[in-house]
Amino acid sequence: EEMKALMLADGMLGKNPEPQTVGSTTLTWNSSEKKVEAKVEGVLIPEGFSYVEGTKDTGLVIEDKEGNQFVWVPVEYTATGVTDANGLDTGFTAVFKRETTENTYYTEPYTEAADWEKNEYNAMMQSVQKYNGFYIARFEAGDGEATSERTAETEVHKVVSKRGAYVYDYVSWGDSMTEIGTSGATYLSQNMYKNSKSVVSTLCYGVQWDAVMNFVSDEDHNITDSSSWGNYFDPTGADAINNRKLQTCGKSESWKANNIYDLAGNVGELTMECFASTNRITRGGDYSTPGVAGGASCRVASNTCGFRVTLYLK
Repeated sequence: EEMKALMLADGMLGKNPEPQTVGSTTLTWNSSEKKVEAKVEGVLIPEGFSYVEGTKDTGLVIEDKEGNQFVWVPVEYTATGVTDANGLDTGFTAVFKRETTENTYYTEPYTEAADWEKNEYNAMMQSVQKYNGFYIARFEAGDGEATSERTAETEVHKVVSKRGAYVYDYVSWGDSMTEIGTSGATYLSQNMYKNSKSVVSTLCYGVQWDAVMNFVSDEDHNITDSSSWGNYFDPTGADAINNRKLQTCGKSESWKANNIYDLAGNVGELTMECFASTNRITRGGDYSTPGVAGGASCRVASNTCGFRVTLYLK
C-alpha cells in the first residue's frame, strides 16, 4: 500500500514511475487512467483486495480486507477481429459460452428479463473478454451472522466467502423470475460489493459456471460423476464419513478443485440461468443426491437453494 501511494504520487506529478515488484505482486502505472495497477502473473488484483496464494493455472486467490476470498478463473481465447452484435469477438464467444444440449429450454439472459439483467449480462461479458477472466467466490455463500446451520429462510444477513461459515441456504433467486426483491440470492450477490470502484459482484451466471467447470475438470475432478470430490449422498472420496449432511463452507480439502471449494455437492447453487419461464437454474448437486446424478456440472430447475458470488472487473 505504501508503494502504491508513492507510485500514485509520482504518476500524478508526471514522473511516469517504473514498475515495482512487492512479493509476488507487480505494480505498474496506468498513465491513461492515472492509477496504479497490481497484477500477479498478469492477473489484475482489484483495488481493496490483496494476493493470497496460488497461480493462474492452479487457482489464484485474492482476499478483501474482511477476509472474503475469491479465485481467478482464466478465459483464454484467440481473437478473430470479428465482433457480434454485442461487440464481443467471435473467438471469445466460441470459448466463453454455456454448455447445454437443450437450448430450447435453457436461456441466458432470461428471454423475458428486465433491461437491467440484459445490460448486466453484456457488461459482464465485455469485462471477461477485456481481462481474460473473472473471479468466483472461493466458498459457497456463507451467512456471516449465523451461529448454527440455517434451517429456513430468515431476514437478510451479511454474505461472506469464508471457510467455516454456515452455508447461506434456503434462499430464493428473487421475488419472481424478473423481480429480484430485497432478500434473494441475486440481491444479496449484487450488494456484496455495491460500493466498490473496482469490481461488480453478481450471482454466478451459467456461462461462468461452465467456464469454472472447464477450468477445474481433470482426471481427479470428474464434473459429471463427482462422487470422489464432493459431499453427496454416496461419496467415495476421502471424507465419505461426512455424507448425508450439509457441511460448513470449505469443510474438506478433498472437496477442493483449483483452490475452489464445494463446487460438487454440499448445497445446490442458484445461478442467473433459467429454465423456460418457470425456474432459475441450480448447479453442482447437493448432499442429498448421488454424485453421478448431481455432478458438479449438473443443472436442476429450482428457485430456492444456496448460491455463490462472482466478481467482474470494472
